Amino acid sequence: MRQIIYLLLLSILISACGSSRVAYNQDMSYMYRREATVLHPDYQVYHTSDVTTDVFFSIASKELLYAKQPNESDYTSRLIISYMLTQSYESKVVIDSGSVRLTDISNDNVQKRINGKFTVKTGASAVSLLKISLYDQNRNQWSETYIDIYKANPGSSQNFLVKNRDNHSILFRNYILPGEDVVITYKRSAQSKLFVKYFKREFPVAAPPFSIIDPRPFSYKADSTFTLSMSDTGTVVVHLDHQGIYNFVIDTNQRDGLTLYRFYDGFPDIVKVDQMIAPLRFITSKDEYDNMNNNKSKKAAVDAFWINCAGSQDRAKEVIRKYYNRVKDANVYFTSYLEGWKTDRGMVYLIFGPPNLVYKATDSETWVYGEDNNLNSLNFNFNKVTNPIADNDYILQRSTIYKSNWYRSVDIWRQGRIYLQN
Repeated sequence: MRQIIYLLLLSILISACGSSRVAYNQDMSYMYRREATVLHPDYQVYHTSDVTTDVFFSIASKELLYAKQPNESDYTSRLIISYMLTQSYESKVVIDSGSVRLTDISNDNVQKRINGKFTVKTGASAVSLLKISLYDQNRNQWSETYIDIYKANPGSSQNFLVKNRDNHSILFRNYILPGEDVVITYKRSAQSKLFVKYFKREFPVAAPPFSIIDPRPFSYKADSTFTLSMSDTGTVVVHLDHQGIYNFVIDTNQRDGLTLYRFYDGFPDIVKVDQMIAPLRFITSKDEYDNMNNNKSKKAAVDAFWINCAGSQDRAKEVIRKYYNRVKDANVYFTSYLEGWKTDRGMVYLIFGPPNLVYKATDSETWVYGEDNNLNSLNFNFNKVTNPIADNDYILQRSTIYKSNWYRSVDIWRQGRIYLQN
C-alpha cells in the first residue's frame, strides 16, 4: 500500500514538473457536474508583481477524508495541490509548475475551511492558463480547475484582491451579498483613488438556440459614477447598496478593471416565488408566462403549472426540485454580468442538462450531448466574448438545426419529466 501511495505521489510530482498534455482536446464535462467529484475547492488569483501571482485556496474539510495512519493517534487529511502554467489550452509549453503538500488534523469532526496560498511565477506573458489539481491522498479523489491568467493591463481584475471586512477572508466570488462590506486591495502601483462606474441593467433571458438574432451590444455608458479614496496601504472599504454592476477602474479612460455584482437577495439560490417564474419563460407560452406574473397568488399559479405538467403533487415536487437545482447550478457556473441561467450556456444547461462532453479552447467551448463523433449527437458551440466587465461571457452559435431538439426537450419538461440526454 505504501508503494502504491509513493507511486501516486511520484506521478503527481512528475506531471507537475513535466510537459503538459494539450488541454483543449480533453473532456472537461466534470466542470459542470458537481457530482463528478467530492472535492470543490475555491481559488482566487492576485498579481503581486509583474512576474509573480499569488493563488489563494479554500477547501471544505467536510469534503476530505480524515484517517489515522499506523502508529498515529490523530485523524489527518493529506492533500497535494499541484499546478501547471502553460501558454494556453492549445499549448504544451510549460511556464511554471510545482506542488504543495497539506495536512490537517481533525479529531473532533468540526467542519471548517482550510485556507492558504501559493505563488506562481507567471512571468511577463500577457495571457496564460493555470491548471490546478487537488488530490486527496486518503480518499484517492481528484479535482481539476483551469484559470485564465491576464496580465496585459495593470488595471485588470486580477490585480485586485477582495476580502470580507468582518472576517478578513478572501472573497472567492464576484458578487456581493446584501449588507456585506468588502475591502478592496490594489498594490500593483501607487494608487490614491478608485473610480467606480455603476450600471443598472435589466437583461432578457437568452433566445432559443434556433433563433437567429442580432445581440444588442452592452452599453458602457454608466448610470452613475463615484470616486473612492484609497488608504496609504492601497485599500478601500466598499459597501454596495443597490443591485447592479459596479466596475472599479484605476483610470477613467479604461473599461478593464474589477467588476463586482449585486444580484437579487438570496443569489445564487431561488428563494422567492417571483424568482421561480422568470426561468419558466423557456418552457411556457407567452400567455402562460404573463398569467403567472399577473396572478394575485403567484405561488398558486406556479404550483398549478407544475402540477398540471406532472399530473400529481408528488411528481411535481421532484420536477420542481430538479429544474430549480439546474437554475442554481447555472448561476454558479455561468454567471457573468447577468445571472447564469439567463446566459446562452445557462439556457442550454437548464433545458438539456449537463453535457456529456465539454471541450474548451482559449476562445470557445463545445458541448456534446451524446457520444463524440456520433452523427446523432447534439453539439453546441459557444464563443468567448471579450468583455471588460465580465470574464465569463460566452455566446452560442445559433442555428435552425436545434429547433426540433429544443421543442422535444421542452415538451419533455411540460410532460412533468426530467430531460436527460443519454
